[in-house]
Amino acid sequence: MKEKNTALAPLRRWLAVAAVGLILLFSLLYLLAQLRPGLEFGDEMLYPADTGGEGAVYTGRVDGAWAVLTVGEDGAITYQWGETEYGPYTVRTDPTAVPDGDMADFLTGVELRRGDQVLFRGGWLEAGDTFLLLAEDGTPVWDSAVPEDGEDDPHAPPLEALLSLSQGTPELIRRGNPLFWLLGTFAAVVALAEILFADQLFRHRLSFHIRDPERAEPSDWELAWRVLAPLCLLLIALITYLAGLSLFFH
Repeated sequence: MKEKNTALAPLRRWLAVAAVGLILLFSLLYLLAQLRPGLEFGDEMLYPADTGGEGAVYTGRVDGAWAVLTVGEDGAITYQWGETEYGPYTVRTDPTAVPDGDMADFLTGVELRRGDQVLFRGGWLEAGDTFLLLAEDGTPVWDSAVPEDGEDDPHAPPLEALLSLSQGTPELIRRGNPLFWLLGTFAAVVALAEILFADQLFRHRLSFHIRDPERAEPSDWELAWRVLAPLCLLLIALITYLAGLSLFFH
């Protein structure tokens, strides 16, 4: 039994190192995320860049390529993804674009153009995390990427981002939900405790069932559990940390 416990010791040490590493790494990532607000851009984030006062520029990586979103002083919006350029786009409010229906009183009529070409005309509603897009004929718009030359382009800027920018300086948000950091850290700390104090915890649990837990020998299942339990907890911690850094839980 002692040989099996010794054989598993290196793995448990690596799990302890992983637990400490997760806590330190994601604590740093969450801190940086909280210190750097950005613009929600589809499923990604773009961050304000210093332009010397000539409009507003937001940059970041989108789908693996460098992206630059520029809002000119005249309100025109351009977007560059990698080597591909989109725009310039202009958005104007038009109450006649609101589709008929129960939502008509809540929607803002807008028209999105690229030059003389109308890319979108309809109504939209933005309230907190709620975003609703209806075409002029009342059809819901689920794929919000701006259509380019009649074709769907997954890398085109999202309609909701362009419409939000047209309303003035957008509200910047921060990645990193503190609650998820706390939950992830709690799971990692429990995993670390299970590794460092496995024998003490084992005997403490046995003290509720037998008179002399100090003389008890851990079974093969107990020894395996001393590896599996921390491993599962670390996986839970990793998933929780990553979920908290996603825009869905900002």
